[in-house]
Amino acid sequence: RAGASRDCTLRRDPRGRLCGAIDRQGSSLATLKGWRLQAMRHRHSPHIGWSPTPLVLLLLPALCLAAAAALGHCRSCLAFGSLCPGVRSNRRSSTTRAAGPRGPSRAAPSDDGSTTAEAFLSSWGFSDAELLKVSKRYGQSFAPDVKNKIIPLLRWLSELGLTDLAIRKVVVAFPMVFRTRLEETSKLSVAWLKKLGMDDKQLAKTITTHPQLLSLSLEDNLKPRVQWLKELGMDNSQVAKTITTLPQLMGFSLEENFKPRVQWLKELGIDDSQVAKAITKHPPIMGYSLEEILKPRVQW
Repeated sequence: RAGASRDCTLRRDPRGRLCGAIDRQGSSLATLKGWRLQAMRHRHSPHIGWSPTPLVLLLLPALCLAAAAALGHCRSCLAFGSLCPGVRSNRRSSTTRAAGPRGPSRAAPSDDGSTTAEAFLSSWGFSDAELLKVSKRYGQSFAPDVKNKIIPLLRWLSELGLTDLAIRKVVVAFPMVFRTRLEETSKLSVAWLKKLGMDDKQLAKTITTHPQLLSLSLEDNLKPRVQWLKELGMDNSQVAKTITTLPQLMGFSLEENFKPRVQWLKELGIDDSQVAKAITKHPPIMGYSLEEILKPRVQW
């Protein structure tokens, strides 16, 4: 602009670089700064050397877009494993390991029957600490038949609605369940409890809380105690609720637990309907000691 109105001379710094313009009298007409100065240097001083600054400024948006695209590609690989073979293979193997111990069908024993009980339970999801408890509580060398004992029981418990965690709790708390006769004892008892009115949720809770119930005889344990409770006036729903709350009740002795306590409650003036109501609301009363708990508190 200065050169268009009057004669001027371009001014250079001590290093020979363009830095402004002056007129013939030496007055400063313009001072160039920033990118304008850099552009003028390239137009008027090609011998000084090429500087990449303008080119970088022009290409900077494109470089940012390329970096963002590359980052997005890597994130996609990490999130979905769809583009990077290495990531995809690692995710598939980890998924297989996580899903492996979720059911008996995923860890079936070999055809030759060489899979040991501990190895099978370990592949099914049992930790080393859980296996140690199972082995100690089993009472002898833990070697139940995998194909005929372990797999049918775990599959049946899963069909009843027990989660994998609940099944592990059952086995750890009562590993002797592998010695029970599944068809003749456990399944018959559970089927009878269903007819009594217990739903799947109640059964799952009862078995998880007290897995010893699976070893109780239907004719010698369950039926006599349920019949005795009904004689007090309890209906099926009350019996089902009582068993769900305290499944250990089915293992109590009629002569030593049930009858003495009910007789004592009647002597206090409580009739059968009130006794039935008390047992339904608080089943542990049938297990409290008469001499050490019930009588001292009533006397007080």
